[in-house]
Amino acid sequence: MKKSKKRSNWLTQIKRGIIGLLSVGGLTCLITYALIWADKTDHFELSRIILTGQSYLDRNDVIKYADLPRYPILTKIDLTAIQTKLESHPYIKAARISRNFPQTLRIDIIERNPISYINHSPLYLVDTDGYILPAKNGTIEFDVPMLTGFNPADELYPIGEKCLSQKINEAVGLLNRIKTQFPSFYEDISEVIINPKDEYELYLSKKPTKIYLGSGDISRQLTILQEFVKSIRGVRSIYDYQYVDLRYWKQVVVKERV
Repeated sequence: MKKSKKRSNWLTQIKRGIIGLLSVGGLTCLITYALIWADKTDHFELSRIILTGQSYLDRNDVIKYADLPRYPILTKIDLTAIQTKLESHPYIKAARISRNFPQTLRIDIIERNPISYINHSPLYLVDTDGYILPAKNGTIEFDVPMLTGFNPADELYPIGEKCLSQKINEAVGLLNRIKTQFPSFYEDISEVIINPKDEYELYLSKKPTKIYLGSGDISRQLTILQEFVKSIRGVRSIYDYQYVDLRYWKQVVVKERV
């Protein structure tokens, strides 16, 4: 009696397994035939592109750069190839491509964030990560400071790649700190100069106030500058001075405007 019961349970489990396999196989076949049918009837023909993440790049330029096939079928589009192509664009930091069935392609990009121009011929931009960007048509488009006095060797500025100039990368770090710690001050910087002594000089745009940072501990100099600006608030502003010199130990040397 016990053997008969065990045999019955065993047969039941086999039947369930066979039914499960048949169900999975049937579903797989159904999906496969559905895709073949949709492909042949152009049901997945691309009709819409969603692009997100662009602020200064032109939508049409990004889509053109993606180099999509002429008559694209959504199921046949190589998502990895499009991602690789877009990420080769100097102004695109990252890209993600996905399908929204039945007929939509979604492109999400992260643009690079220019932090300054480089006074070079041709004119370049450098982003917050130190990557070199070409200036569009050689003109100034972004409201960011200009870096002047740095090594002009062309090989230091490979477009779309990390800048090879140590001093430029150092200056980018300086501007990143200023932008984070002192954003209103960053917005007013028109030029960052590295002088023959490898000392940093900042020029403000509202009035030509000059800030001598020197070549020492720049983070400490920025802290001193912030404290100085706070100490004169309500009485004077930094624009009341022709220059502010932070190169001396525990001193802030200034020259007032006449």
